[in-house]
Amino acid sequence: MTSKIQKGYSTAEVLEITGISKSKLFSMERDGRINPVLRGSERRQRRFTREHLQNLFDVITKERLSSCGNSRLKDDVRQKQIQEIEQDRMIFQIILGDEVDLNTFTNRLSEKNVIRLLRFAMENFSPSEKSFGQIITLIDKKNYDFE
Repeated sequence: MTSKIQKGYSTAEVLEITGISKSKLFSMERDGRINPVLRGSERRQRRFTREHLQNLFDVITKERLSSCGNSRLKDDVRQKQIQEIEQDRMIFQIILGDEVDLNTFTNRLSEKNVIRLLRFAMENFSPSEKSFGQIITLIDKKNYDFE
């Protein structure tokens, strides 16, 4: 079975994974903040590789961290934003198939991130793959009970 990481991701898939808008993604590419993306033969559709996703995640993280430096933010708000950025970064690593120490997830995931991870796991991995197991273990470990 060929994984999405090997085949590449469509624009819609990248938007779902990252949570950014289409206009922001294309603006980042146009401005040179992310590496240019090659287009596939099917209707000239963009195909994002693992390297593109890594580059995109790095840029998004850097931009979000720089916005936390805003002196008008209260310390508790700034700290919460930094924790959310760190959580998203770990999720991006899982999505990329990187080895992640699940014990570093000290805070519960937001409902949005649980849904995002479950959807990603179901669409991109077979239950026998290590990344699928990591995602399920992470969610199970936190003992979620959404209503």
